[in-house]
Amino acid sequence: MQKTSLNSREIALTVEEPVRGLFHWVLLEACDVQTSDALHYRPWHRATEAQRSYSSALALGMAALRRVASGDDGPAANG
Repeated sequence: MQKTSLNSREIALTVEEPVRGLFHWVLLEACDVQTSDALHYRPWHRATEAQRSYSSALALGMAALRRVASGDDGPAANG
């Protein structure tokens, strides 16, 4: 993955439960949609392994967000 920082990005963290009892963290990146007053986000980076609890997925997602913020890790920039 290419190094990046949050300085030029708006990132949100969410936890999804696609299968009952299996939780995945997802980092979302804000995308520019000029036709709406609502905030729009697209999936940017997600967990590769499910967690058995919401809180575990959230904690691992926060760790991923901290890595991105510190520049140690992060999805490739999209321009």
